Amino acid sequence: MNGYLGAKRWRLGALACALTLIAPAFAGNNHHHKRDRVYVFKGDPVTGINDLCGKPIWTFDYPAPLAPDFSTPNFGVYDPTPGAKDSLPLTPENCKPDTVVATIVDPVFAAYIGVGPNDVDPRLKNVPIRDVPAPIEFQSLRAPLPDLAALPPETSAVARFKSEPSKPITLGEWFRARAELTIRCTAAGPATAFATFKNLVPNGLYSVWGSWSTTPPGAPGAVVVPIPFGGAPNALIADYKGDATYLRKFAACPLDPVPDEVDSKMLFVALVYHSDAVLYGASPGPFQERLHFRAPDGSLYQSFAIPGIIIHDHLIFPTAGTRINH
Repeated sequence: MNGYLGAKRWRLGALACALTLIAPAFAGNNHHHKRDRVYVFKGDPVTGINDLCGKPIWTFDYPAPLAPDFSTPNFGVYDPTPGAKDSLPLTPENCKPDTVVATIVDPVFAAYIGVGPNDVDPRLKNVPIRDVPAPIEFQSLRAPLPDLAALPPETSAVARFKSEPSKPITLGEWFRARAELTIRCTAAGPATAFATFKNLVPNGLYSVWGSWSTTPPGAPGAVVVPIPFGGAPNALIADYKGDATYLRKFAACPLDPVPDEVDSKMLFVALVYHSDAVLYGASPGPFQERLHFRAPDGSLYQSFAIPGIIIHDHLIFPTAGTRINH
């Protein structure tokens, strides 16, 4: 793949990553370290890719055309108005603890893959992210899952339903998430990463991604690519309290620039919430596929489902960059 189309295809990785932050760089350019090193990073709650209530919070050394303060939302504010066609954009003014978060089309990612206004069905917009349709049949048909309390007791044991607790998620609950990531790099080369998480979405399905600035084979220039952090599967499931841990091993320290021709380097690590309760291997999602859905009234439809609809950045571990002082 060459030229503009090649560049566009590879840049999708930067946006699919639902990740975007950088703090002061800890790793130098010397690839030959003679001692063990330990790095500790705190996780910052976010509302999108480098987005906090509608504003960027970090600048990055991104390859062009991404601006250093690039940001884009992963969810909006639930609009309870009857007939509302989309959630409301999240802003500093409506960024309140009791705000219910809902699905929204990531505008930047949609533009990159050519998704138009009608390519994401209205029935997938303005949905509280705890109510996003999930696969319910072998044919991958997706439908909303009811709450346990909505089912008759005599049928609930064999019914498909959302795990408890399953009430709508507010910004106050979203921002309670806390995490710490420790990366240990040995003098011999291999490394380990261990992360602890608290106050995530109870029973929520997550994946962990490292975002790398690199030039993949065939790409016309440097782009940002999401890589499963420590290999696939890169998943974790929070327990009923929202707590979880994550441990992975590496052949080399992921914080060191890779000694290749393009000086590849990891920019950040992000924790991504999968509101559709589905994993997609070494890719964050099926963003260029039309998926099959069944609406509550029984009608069937097809739609694209992209970031903001089925995945949402929750925490980011900045490993290089500068925080913006608003």
